[in-house]
Amino acid sequence: MTSPGSSTITVGTANIKLEGITAKGYGTFTQKEYGDFEESLGLRRGLSMSLMQEDDWSFVIKLHALLEAALAEALMKHTSADLAASEKIWKRRTGGADGKLAAAKAAGLIDGPMEVFLNWLTRLRNLMVHRVENIYFNLESYVQSLDQGQRQDVVDALVVAGDDAARAKLLTDSPKTALLWSATAVLEKLVGPKKP
Repeated sequence: MTSPGSSTITVGTANIKLEGITAKGYGTFTQKEYGDFEESLGLRRGLSMSLMQEDDWSFVIKLHALLEAALAEALMKHTSADLAASEKIWKRRTGGADGKLAAAKAAGLIDGPMEVFLNWLTRLRNLMVHRVENIYFNLESYVQSLDQGQRQDVVDALVVAGDDAARAKLLTDSPKTALLWSATAVLEKLVGPKKP
């Protein structure tokens, strides 16, 4: 078994050591390296760092919105959708049998683990937006409140490669980082590096 303090996980195409993770840190993945990666996906350099500085409620909602937009764009590109078809894609719910996730999985745009992560993030986002008091949501407290089975479900939903111990440590030490890195892997799959 790998020592949790020195484990390595894979995020998209990058290997990242887990040493020194903080709530606003990227382990040994520097801000410059992350910025280069963001730009390769066509995103604004620093977007991830600005998301990490958001309160947890805003972070979850914005992260979900970013992934849902990428999902819709990938579906439109895959189907070469005209304006009328594009509107139908945008209006689809994220989940459900006829939702964007099901369509993206059927089209091969996402794999099973990514679908699990996106479904989990959608449920978390729904928790945020359907109860006013959740504006004060704290992701670390939420993760700590989960029983062992629920926490394992979240660990299993994280789209980062590595053993369970490494993913569990990442989730416990910095849930925002765990979600951001999982979202990054999904974004890389959906939009891929842009051609220079």
